[in-house]
Amino acid sequence: MTLFYLHHHGGQCKSSLLYLSHAAKIDTSCNENKTVCMVFQPKHRSQIVSVSFPQLTLCNFYVKYVVSFKYLGHIIFSNRKDNDDIEREVKLVLFKSYDICLYDACLWSNYNARCLTKIKLCYHKCMKMFFGFKRCDSVTQIVFDLGLPSFDTLLQSCYFLSCLCKCKS
Repeated sequence: MTLFYLHHHGGQCKSSLLYLSHAAKIDTSCNENKTVCMVFQPKHRSQIVSVSFPQLTLCNFYVKYVVSFKYLGHIIFSNRKDNDDIEREVKLVLFKSYDICLYDACLWSNYNARCLTKIKLCYHKCMKMFFGFKRCDSVTQIVFDLGLPSFDTLLQSCYFLSCLCKCKS
């Protein structure tokens, strides 16, 4: 992911040329899908230079302006506030604490596939509702984006723990 920080004095040409010269030196290229530009809002309204900025072109493609992006697990916002990211982290911790607790699943031994499917669907529904996803959103993508274990992974870890307990006794 490439993030551009532009100074208002030199404009886009200086930054683009600077990036291209450094990229050529270390033999890298610019990924069109991952390269974004963010304009950070100043702390005081009196310091606002402009509300619209010219389209940035780099390597023959337009760089998309964003108000937020995820970097190393942290979401950075153009308003420089971390409230939304903190709320997301709190939700993840709560979900992991309350909805992933399947401690007694290791004791399950006599059940049919229908019951297990109901629990799995409930897990998926709770995840979507808790984090504000739509019903039609992909569970695989949600699990990947949030860094949560899938229901099948949870069950496998429970079965593994139950096997360990049986071996020790």
